Amino acid sequence: MRISFYANTVEPHISLGYHQTLKFVNVVTNDGNLYHSPSGLFRPNRSGVYVFYVHIIQCYSGYQFRTELVVEGVLKAAHYTGGSINCSNGGGMAIVHVNAGDSVWVRVRTTEGKNYIGWESSFTGFLLYPL
Repeated sequence: MRISFYANTVEPHISLGYHQTLKFVNVVTNDGNLYHSPSGLFRPNRSGVYVFYVHIIQCYSGYQFRTELVVEGVLKAAHYTGGSINCSNGGGMAIVHVNAGDSVWVRVRTTEGKNYIGWESSFTGFLLYPL
């Protein structure tokens, strides 16, 4: 079974609050149909080691924006974007164990109250190997 997804375009993309889930609504790839754009959640039907990549474009100059990769409510990775006088980009990759049926998502970790997330921001994941 092939499991992978790639989605971009966060909605809503402005004035995001603390611990708000980022919903990447433009789904480009969704092998296995396991990423759900209305909720922003990825729920695999197979336990394994997964690779996730989060890329965030913050276009509210001078403000910092941090996000988290979360699996079943547990923080797995944190990302920093911001501080530039123009658009800033940030994000990162994580390799984590995920059980079948677990929820994986990206949420706002901290914000200075001013944020504008560019459409190029994305959330990607795929099964590296099953367990």
